[in-house]
Amino acid sequence: PGSLDAKGPDPAPPACDDGVWIGSFAEDGTYNQTCCRAGLACSGCATLNSSSAGCDQCAGGFVKQEVLDVPGSEPRCFQCDDVPGWEDAMGRQCKDYDAIEAGGQGLCSGGTWPDEKLDVPYQGVRPSEACCVCGGGTIAATPFRPPLAGRALYEGQRIPQRSPALPVPVTSDQVALGKGCALAGAGLSMTALGGIYGTVLNGSNSVSCDLTAYQDPVRGLVSTSTIDVSVGAFSYGFQTLEFVFSFQGEAQGMTAQPSEFPVKYDASGVKFQQFTKLCAPSVDDWLKIDEKSGTLSYAYAGQGFDPPAVLEATCAVVAKREDSTTTRATVAVRLVRHWTGAAYRIGAAASDPVEARIGDQMPAVDLEDTLPDGYTHYARPAHALKVEVVRRTRDNQLLALPPADAPQVLDVSCQGSPVDDSNLVAGKKEGQSGCEGYTLSSQDYDYSGKTLKKVPGGENACCSACDQYGSDCGGWSWYANVCYLKPHGHDFYPNAGRVAGKKKQGPSPPPEALGPFAWSRQTGEVRFRGRLALVIDPATGALRPSAPDLHMPVDVGRAKVLVQCSVALGYRGLALPSVSLTVEIKDNACWLPHSPTTPPGDPDPVRDSRMWTKTDENKTRQQCIRECR
Repeated sequence: PGSLDAKGPDPAPPACDDGVWIGSFAEDGTYNQTCCRAGLACSGCATLNSSSAGCDQCAGGFVKQEVLDVPGSEPRCFQCDDVPGWEDAMGRQCKDYDAIEAGGQGLCSGGTWPDEKLDVPYQGVRPSEACCVCGGGTIAATPFRPPLAGRALYEGQRIPQRSPALPVPVTSDQVALGKGCALAGAGLSMTALGGIYGTVLNGSNSVSCDLTAYQDPVRGLVSTSTIDVSVGAFSYGFQTLEFVFSFQGEAQGMTAQPSEFPVKYDASGVKFQQFTKLCAPSVDDWLKIDEKSGTLSYAYAGQGFDPPAVLEATCAVVAKREDSTTTRATVAVRLVRHWTGAAYRIGAAASDPVEARIGDQMPAVDLEDTLPDGYTHYARPAHALKVEVVRRTRDNQLLALPPADAPQVLDVSCQGSPVDDSNLVAGKKEGQSGCEGYTLSSQDYDYSGKTLKKVPGGENACCSACDQYGSDCGGWSWYANVCYLKPHGHDFYPNAGRVAGKKKQGPSPPPEALGPFAWSRQTGEVRFRGRLALVIDPATGALRPSAPDLHMPVDVGRAKVLVQCSVALGYRGLALPSVSLTVEIKDNACWLPHSPTTPPGDPDPVRDSRMWTKTDENKTRQQCIRECR
């Protein structure tokens, strides 16, 4: 397939059957993964410490906090969001209470409650209630996948106690099974971390029961998941067999991985000599069975990219023993498409950002899977297509793709950079010959300041006249075939009939990063110092409509912030190439106070509640102040 962006695919990690995948973003936005085998420390973790026994940095949406009922234990990563907008009587926000963020000057550290003398409430809320770093905030239990999720066991199968089947991730060392759980009746037991081990007894029934993890009982952080394990005389390892393919183009055809699932059974106690299958609906055109071994394999003979008509079925596999008795296993089969990568429909590149404005609802932007060279996504205006359609560029032929399982969101990281363009006016002119070192105004703008010299000539002569005057000339205005040269330190302002230019003061320094933005796994909100920037859906990764309310770095005028996010997506914790999203948030509207009395017939009933009226977005700072006066 075509590459996602200039970053290319992220490194493919090795297997992690005995651990859980964790990952972190590099400076260039790539998502690097490692296999965490540190038990509880893996939950919500992004990077391990030097000994690989504890978590060094939490993933997005997680914060290290102390487990209140386990004195002396290492802090763990919990899902936590600061209370938006909270600050104390001195104007300090939660970031200011963080000893790490505040350069060692903070009042809290490691998610522990501060000293009671410092835990002073403001407007009824204490730091230990509002701030994650102080042991407060809005917390949520960490979801987990139960041990043996979706697995099928066979009689006599042994799971060693030293390497049990663990929850993913392990979130607690205090677990409980639901009342009446038949795990022991199947010959299985459980560790304190929720790991299942033992040897499956002959004649055992399938097991289904709740597993509850008490992650922090004092604060009520409890999560429950359902163990659902099938048991039979033989199995294929899973209750649902997924043959995964991706759209690689028509020339590549349809290759599925894995290509086969072998039968598993206790060969020391039983011998099977013949296998047959029956599926409803029939999938015989792509699913075959080896009558001797019982292996189910993908074998589709279609040419090019021509998917079978039926992609899912439930199959009964019958096995005959040496004594001619039979037994059976029921298994679901799926031929499922996975994405090979993803990109946002808008905002995938910094040169083409999603445009947003303070106080206004930004558009929703969905993710779409990347396609091989020679194909593009197809959309029909005013029509919501129920299946994914692509266009073949060489002949404009449309192809409908089979449904795909979209990837899960693994992590999100966002940074912001302020860009101050408050001196630029609407409709500024393109650079003209000889004026490459100048910012030019549009028509009807002047450049303020005392006139240094008047030089007769056309508008195109003003830049060279300013250069010839010397370093003291910082700009010019032109009117009636005269160039008025002006000193540095001044700005554009409206004035009919004029055109102006301002000398650039060397290359602009790179914008100073605003620091990390906090992404919430609970709501998807991306905030900076408690203020909303945007919303990235924690389930799908899509950009959701929201109205940003950042405090911009320029008080009045045309300020903007570029928020650049890296999004990690994947299947079963294994990441695809990371995805980039750039959102440009502007504060270029002119807000003016208005009378609190609603005029008769005013269609905007909320106008009185906000006491401000928005005017044209392209007014300059000077125009806005002038209109306000």
